[in-house]
Amino acid sequence: EDALVLVLQALNKGCCQPPLPDSEVRQICKSAGNWEVGVSGHVPSPTAMVVKQVAALMSTELVAPPWAVPGLLPEGVSLLAGKPKMGKSWLALSLAISIALGTPALGALATTQGTVLYLGLEDNEQRISSRVGKLLCGATPPPDLFWAGSCAPLTMGGLTDLEAWIMRTSHPRLIVIDTLARVRAQNGFSNGSIYADDYAAITPLKHLAEQYHVSILLIHHLRKNSASDPMDEISGSTGLTGATDCNMVLQRERGQNKAVLHITGRDVEDQELKLTFDTQSGLWSLDTTPREETETVSPVRQSIIDLLEQHDHPLSAKEIAEQLSLDYSSVTKKLSLMRKDGQISSPGRGLYQCNQSIPALETTLEYK
Repeated sequence: EDALVLVLQALNKGCCQPPLPDSEVRQICKSAGNWEVGVSGHVPSPTAMVVKQVAALMSTELVAPPWAVPGLLPEGVSLLAGKPKMGKSWLALSLAISIALGTPALGALATTQGTVLYLGLEDNEQRISSRVGKLLCGATPPPDLFWAGSCAPLTMGGLTDLEAWIMRTSHPRLIVIDTLARVRAQNGFSNGSIYADDYAAITPLKHLAEQYHVSILLIHHLRKNSASDPMDEISGSTGLTGATDCNMVLQRERGQNKAVLHITGRDVEDQELKLTFDTQSGLWSLDTTPREETETVSPVRQSIIDLLEQHDHPLSAKEIAEQLSLDYSSVTKKLSLMRKDGQISSPGRGLYQCNQSIPALETTLEYK
């Protein structure tokens, strides 16, 4: 490894413009030293294709990935976009503080406590101190909350620095990057495709999040033109939203304290959270206004409830998906959310039954 460092440092200084940081060169050498030569003499690639039998995979009890905020911030990369000066940074900082403390986010949502790194790349020390003090209302800042006001572009050492922070931190849970534009590669690294460039900007962060089981929240901007689908207002191509695990759009009229947070994702149920912003404290909170009694459950949830009521024994997610001709992964996600909302219960591992005493009203995070 020492010999490799010397060779790569020489090549780096002579061939790379601009040169990579020494820390990244050493990390490359360290990673190379961990590879083992196979029987055939070839070094296995960390991205090599691994083929598994689906039946064997489905019969295996898989550990559910951790969530920073169950139902809202999953493991992986999430994108929070909004117009300038509409409170998205206040929202991200509030989530960071709640997770570092292990207290409810937005005043109502459970969190998984852990260490948080907030990259406030558009803030200085005075501003971040002022904002945290305002959000905490004078309380002591959590020891598990960290801040940095600068970060190199991901392709120029920034990703290596993030990985180094994760490796030396106990119980890392969330990294907030405010904003994505500050860590993206410069235009000189473009490969000619906007979609490919946007997708490539997220992919290294996604690999990092999945490798260390953390959540990464990226703050981003909206385009000027409005769209019928809020997700289409996110600046950039669909390469950004296609690479992320969860996408959120904060819509708020200037001068108003009410907002809607539109959410969609791979393992996150599509939803709209009604939020209220307190200009005095800087806190965002869920609007808990009761919904009208005339509102009923969604068709998918109602079909699951009807099916469970027809049986005198619990059903598995696989049985429910087969009998209703629904996608298995969608059913498992829906069952998890229905159990959290109290519409169904789980008497055994992987089994579900209907709660007869629970009114057939769909309760999402918006109304908890």
